[in-house]
Amino acid sequence: EHTRRADFSSLQEPGKYQVKVGQSISWPFEIRDDIWRTVSVALMKSYYLQRASYELKKEYAGIYKRKLGHPDTACTLHPSSGKSGKLYAPGGWYDAGDFGKYIVSAGVSLGNMMSLYELVPTIFPDKSVNIPESGNGLSDMLDEVKYELDWFKFMQDEGGGVFVKITSEKYPDMMFPNTDPLERNVYGKSTASTLHFAAVMSMAARIFQEFDQAWSEDCLKRAENAWDWAATNNEVIFRNPQGVLSGAYSNRNMSDEFLWAAAELYTTTGKDKYKQYLIDHKEEFWKMEESGWAN
Repeated sequence: EHTRRADFSSLQEPGKYQVKVGQSISWPFEIRDDIWRTVSVALMKSYYLQRASYELKKEYAGIYKRKLGHPDTACTLHPSSGKSGKLYAPGGWYDAGDFGKYIVSAGVSLGNMMSLYELVPTIFPDKSVNIPESGNGLSDMLDEVKYELDWFKFMQDEGGGVFVKITSEKYPDMMFPNTDPLERNVYGKSTASTLHFAAVMSMAARIFQEFDQAWSEDCLKRAENAWDWAATNNEVIFRNPQGVLSGAYSNRNMSDEFLWAAAELYTTTGKDKYKQYLIDHKEEFWKMEESGWAN
């Protein structure tokens, strides 16, 4: 396609416009201060539509309504977890096109969302996204963030380490969540998943402190336990066990995760040990790339 860039910055009057070139007239487009608002609300709403262990009702989901799928109240602890039995771990978001729930990929999403809230607290005020929690006095984005963080808490083991994911062994076929017949498994811990957890839990601790102090304090305690586990187990790389085909989100370089977790923990606590880690590793800051699940 042939494209051209047009600069409309000199226009001062909000409204609907068209461009005419010769006999060709463009599709109508709007110019106004909040032109991206509809798109941003739709993006925020997409997280609600990804909720696991949750029925999406028509009044909130419209044509995307669906029955509750994957209650995840008794997920099988895979041998890679180092444990046996079942884990109670409902909630959270589905990852992408599959029904997996992953700590690492969700960690960077939560980090971006909470960073946005800290920069612009008014970005998604209460009742702006139309989710079941709308009207509770809390930012709709923080309501959605908390839905994921509550699932994160289930994924932390007693020693502070964090399991990587809950998935079936292979990707399910294209179907509604409530019709998926595959067994749900909890897979092993890793340094990367534990540091993602530490970072976002320490962010949540300071952001939610004014709204729910007890919940916030629990977040911080978990974040510090996760840091301690990762500091002792600093090169635990998760690889899919044989026969497991769901996303691995393997990460072989944990230096960026350590920096992120230390920065968030220092911001929240002011403790010298996190400050010292940042000072000792300051040269690694200049190796950072754009934000993504592996960076």
